[in-house]
Amino acid sequence: MIGLKVLGPGHGARWFPDGKKLVFTATSGTNAGDLFAVNADGSGRELLLSSAGGAFTNADVYVVDAGGSHARRLTSDPVEDIAGDWSPDGRKVLFTSDRNGRSQIFVMNVDRTHLRNPSGERSNEFDPSWR
Repeated sequence: MIGLKVLGPGHGARWFPDGKKLVFTATSGTNAGDLFAVNADGSGRELLLSSAGGAFTNADVYVVDAGGSHARRLTSDPVEDIAGDWSPDGRKVLFTSDRNGRSQIFVMNVDRTHLRNPSGERSNEFDPSWR
């Protein structure tokens, strides 16, 4: 039996590549959309990026070092780009975007090239994952 622990409200949880931490988005005070990391056992919750002061008023996909430094924006569309996930080889990222007028899954290289919608579906798509 696997023991599960509730870490608190949040969404978009993804494992760090080393499998020792989770990164997720949660509300912190009045900030909706702060990025946190937590150890696999639920301890050591740390704020990586804050939306305080309007710094991240438009949801975009960022690459951030494990300690929360060196944030680099991958997307900058006027609509929400959310719920990213790394490809197993670390060269691409999947994310959900409203840029076509509905929620769709997109993929692009981490150098911001070759953005595409792989499915071309007309229905809404959510929560992309390589697994």
